[in-house]
Amino acid sequence: YFYLSPVQSGAAYLPCGAISLDFVPRIKAGRIRLQPQPKHVAPHHFFGDGKTRWSWMIGKHREGFGDRLETIAGESVTQITDWFDQFKSVSDVVVAIDQEKVKSIGSEFYHYPISVLAYSFGLARVRRTADAKTEFERIINSSFFDPDIRPQLREVFEAEVGESRN
Repeated sequence: YFYLSPVQSGAAYLPCGAISLDFVPRIKAGRIRLQPQPKHVAPHHFFGDGKTRWSWMIGKHREGFGDRLETIAGESVTQITDWFDQFKSVSDVVVAIDQEKVKSIGSEFYHYPISVLAYSFGLARVRRTADAKTEFERIINSSFFDPDIRPQLREVFEAEVGESRN
């Protein structure tokens, strides 16, 4: 999905793109929700390296706003749309996340537990079961996930692994 992310306490906006995998459970207020509706998407894989994105910041100051908005919209929509075009299947998303993981430094990849959770579900969906279980086990016990929801999250993951075998 394409969205404008507020930055600097709403003083500016940043055009962004993200992939959301609808089979990954969404965790909200300590509860696990399955099959989120489009209005409840969770970003799992993001567009860009950050450097390009920050040059697209749209500040609210009036001077030159219209021209800057037109330039940024032209660049960002084109580049983000091209990025989206590379994803034709869950497998394409998993390959992209594999590449992100390889490029990350140290444990940087694991600083984003929701993305790693989505990665483990994606790996299960494309039948890379051993990798899926490894990633899931690595992230499930992080301090990010409340111990009370871990059993249910594990149950949902095991169901995904089981479905991917069929």
